[in-house]
Amino acid sequence: MALVIIWDPFERLLWGMAIMLAFISGLLYLNNGRKRKDFNEKTVLAGFACLFFGISMGRIFTYLSEFMISGIFINYTFYGDLAEVTSTYTFFYDFLYPISFVMGFLSMILSFEIIVRRTKYILTLIGSILLISMIFVYFFNVNTPHALYYILLEYCIVISLMMLFFYTKWSRLEFKAISSIIFIGTALILFSCDLASRPIKELNSMPLFIPPIIFILGFSIILSPLLLNPKLFSRALFYWLATGIAVIGLICIIEFYFIFIGVPALFSVLYFIWIIVLAFFLYKSTNYIKSEISPVSEIKIKERRPEVLGAFTRPQMITEEEVSISKEKKVCLVCKGKIGGFNLAFICTACDVIYCEKCARALVELENMCWACNAPINPSRPVKPFQKEEEKVVIEEDVPKKSRDNPI
Repeated sequence: MALVIIWDPFERLLWGMAIMLAFISGLLYLNNGRKRKDFNEKTVLAGFACLFFGISMGRIFTYLSEFMISGIFINYTFYGDLAEVTSTYTFFYDFLYPISFVMGFLSMILSFEIIVRRTKYILTLIGSILLISMIFVYFFNVNTPHALYYILLEYCIVISLMMLFFYTKWSRLEFKAISSIIFIGTALILFSCDLASRPIKELNSMPLFIPPIIFILGFSIILSPLLLNPKLFSRALFYWLATGIAVIGLICIIEFYFIFIGVPALFSVLYFIWIIVLAFFLYKSTNYIKSEISPVSEIKIKERRPEVLGAFTRPQMITEEEVSISKEKKVCLVCKGKIGGFNLAFICTACDVIYCEKCARALVELENMCWACNAPINPSRPVKPFQKEEEKVVIEEDVPKKSRDNPI
């Protein structure tokens, strides 16, 4: 009977906090999506909320499974034998835990396909077939479907990386850094789950508190755009280079650590593959951002699809109070001029905010986005990625002084 450290009270407390943070993150994303007027933003936030719920449920099943291991208590630390586990432990750890993770990822992939539409839900269908195969193997072959689980998880992660790349490509320059924040946060969450897995625990080579702390750090990073000033994330190229190099460097460190402690070869091979995949992903993303910054980037504006990364940040342009005043007092949201008589109005179809005719035309020429909800003002025209400081200057030049000082 080879006993290894399974848990201690401090580790249980940290994982309890980590699971609660994951669940709260899902609720925050779901609530933020509920408040959005744009269908694409609602959909993508709901997809990410489902991912966080799936991760939190998976960790709950892992948390409970470790109470089902036979062992002994020594100095407030529980030691157990992972070589001989019960069928209940196997059901929680080898079945419910991976199912929860995979279903969370598939929900996020489905939200991407709902927005894109061109994929005809093929990506979700392939993932669902692999998921059903994994369930079939577990129940009818009475084996733990580790190989299928790793194949399915790798598939989901690759599609998620592809999804983040396209969200980055389609979004405005000022929002492109948000996907890098999601990228590094999710990477830390997945690393923490690997470090808390059974093969690592069997080696008894890592303090128990490290995985839950990394897990908490990952979710804290993911939530940061919702809580901090969006201007902090305006330097897209810097964030992508910094987070990409940090993640690849972290994978290399974990790879050497796995080789040193003698982790099963499957882990080392998977992490080596991920170094190559992420290096390619970082190269493509930074190259696209560089081309976007260049003066000729406006040629690519027609290639844009619905952008959603702005939904992951706090509202930047105006406050809710300004929107309420605009609606109640019938004043233009841009120039604050009163609308009436021959001063025609434009009303946003997504959020009912009011603009005078001149400001609406100026906004269409500038960025073609509503200041309140980011919906296109003219759906037939592309959205243009202008910096905020430039927008204010141009709007003030386009709107006549009479309209600003004496609108009537």
